Amino acid sequence: MTPINSRNMPKKECLKLLVGMFLVLQIYTPAQSQTIRLKSSEGYLQTEDSVHLFYKILGEGKDTILVVHGGFYNSGYLSPDLTPLAAHHTLLFYDMRASGYSSLLKDTAKLGISDHVNDIEIIRKHFQLKKLTLMAHSMGGIISGYYAVVYPERVKSMILINPIPAKAEWEMNFDSKLPILTH
Repeated sequence: MTPINSRNMPKKECLKLLVGMFLVLQIYTPAQSQTIRLKSSEGYLQTEDSVHLFYKILGEGKDTILVVHGGFYNSGYLSPDLTPLAAHHTLLFYDMRASGYSSLLKDTAKLGISDHVNDIEIIRKHFQLKKLTLMAHSMGGIISGYYAVVYPERVKSMILINPIPAKAEWEMNFDSKLPILTH
């Protein structure tokens, strides 16, 4: 197949090609450039041990999905990929204690998995959610799984995205990197 080259084409054919491309762009571009404005709000919740948890709400659908991020990051890294869900659901992102915009902690004794589970329960109560749909990534999968074990009656469903496995071999390999799970 030979590439299109305007020097080898008759002027009339070249003009038809350009007009056709222009029309395609005119039709295609507006459809691709539409912007949907989603309702958004953010704030802080205070835990019983005085930790301030940052949260962000995106969308206003009937079903709420609580997003539990991984690692010691913040929930913002998940937002670009999950935003399309906010067209039909309410996404409730939060930054775990000692992560993102939530309180940093000097006392590592407050970073145990039970503290994270309690934080999820505080969020559930604050937003008056009977049962949670949890969407969790990486380390958030372990925290969400532990929450489901402690509060099975408060979990509607769980969506796990590349969760860290919860088994002895995993803990031996990663406990020095993730002290949060060893307390």
